[in-house]
Parts: sequence; C-alpha cells; structure tokens
Amino acid sequence: MQANTRDAKQHKPAQSWLHQFPVLPTLFDLSGSHHMLPAGLLTAVQAAHEDLSATKGTILVTSSGFFEESDSMVQTILDWNASSLAIAKTAQRKLVHLLSKGLAKDGIYAAQVNVYGLVKGTAWDPESTSELTAEDVADVFWELHEKRDPNVWYVIKKQPGT
Repeated sequence: MQANTRDAKQHKPAQSWLHQFPVLPTLFDLSGSHHMLPAGLLTAVQAAHEDLSATKGTILVTSSGFFEESDSMVQTILDWNASSLAIAKTAQRKLVHLLSKGLAKDGIYAAQVNVYGLVKGTAWDPESTSELTAEDVADVFWELHEKRDPNVWYVIKKQPGT
C-alpha cells in the first residue's frame, strides 16, 4: 500500500521567503562575514593589549555609515547589495563602543570614525570626483588621538558641504 507518495522528480522543496529577495543576506553569507570584521578587530586588540596598556595607547577604527537606521541608508545598502557588510559594520560599531568603555580603566582610548561618502582616489571613487580626502579622515583620527575625550568614542565625517 502506498499512501501519500510523490514522484521525487516533480517535487520541489519550498524555498524560504528570503530567496525572493536576493539583496538580503543568506545564512551562508552571514555564517562568517558579519563575524569576521569584529572578530579580527577583537583579536588584534587582545594581541596588542599589553603594549597598549603599558603605553596608554589608542585604538582608532574607520567605518562607513552602514550602521545608520535611516530609510535612505537602508536603501543604499540594498542598492549596493551590501546587507552582510552593513550587519558587520553595525557589530563593529558596538564593539568599538564596548572597547572604549571597557579599556578606559587600562588607560587605552578607543574610537571610530564613520566616513559618510566616498574618499577621493579610492576604489569606490575611481574618477576621483569626491571632495573628501584621506587627509581629511586622517585629521579626524589625529584629533581623536590628541584629545582622548572619554565621552567621544565615535565621530561622523561627511563630505564637505553636506
């Protein structure tokens, strides 16, 4: 007696609703990419902790605005098919905040510069049309390092005129 059997050639398993939206990350995409960025940062900080503590060092990290929750940023992320990167950058931002507060007792300063826009001369600006330069970002890093304000753990650097 055969009850409720199907021809295997005709049966197609139902796909999850996520497969209808190719811009969203798959489980495979998330299995490593969003862990790699914060894990790499944390590994580097752990390896350098003793020296950073002895010298009252500074940890400076750069990022994008992908952590932002605005509809316009989310649309940019979707347009660029960068959902996994956005999740990784959000995790990185949280880690920098935790490092900033957690390492302060050891005299270590940690901060992040979130760069909104393209940086002139980079792969993202192949025609060098951006007004924001690497020197602009470096100036922000230097100011953070010099001031070491415990209440400032991130800065947003935007294109000039925005």
